[in-house]
Amino acid sequence: MKYKVILIVIAVLLLIGIAGSAWVLNAPVKSFVRVLSDGKTVYSGDLSTAEDTVFDVGYQGHVNTVEIKDHQIHVKCADCPDQTCVNMGWLKSSAMPIVCLPHRLVIEFTDSSDGMDAVFTPTDNTIMNAELSIYETLAEAKIPHYTGADSFALNGAFLGYGVDYANLGRVT
Repeated sequence: MKYKVILIVIAVLLLIGIAGSAWVLNAPVKSFVRVLSDGKTVYSGDLSTAEDTVFDVGYQGHVNTVEIKDHQIHVKCADCPDQTCVNMGWLKSSAMPIVCLPHRLVIEFTDSSDGMDAVFTPTDNTIMNAELSIYETLAEAKIPHYTGADSFALNGAFLGYGVDYANLGRVT
């Protein structure tokens, strides 16, 4: 009996692994791509309209050479020790970005050219002082603005979600 349970568990885990792999490898293809170096965007664009090009991305004296060719992108060469980023080949799936950890390089698909769907501003004194200019900037860019204070929502944010401090004081 115990042997059958172990076989069933192994079979279920194997099926989950196969299904997960199929999902990762068949993720919807996107055409907007972003290249980040140490968290900063150094290139973004639509691969479906991009011209063939080669450019270098540097980080602390080290270089990754990125190539865009035939509407695809990959790391052509790098001076990192493990060459994982080069061996990953062409970027194929939004579920699996190309990453070079030693040089802090990431190449990934995004939903749009700017890569930002929405912005959440927490309840914070520094942010409170700049809230109106934050709202205006986001409104001009047509980026939804969610916030942690109802006063921000009154100033124009799409949604305010936070703590009711008056009620919290009564309860505690």
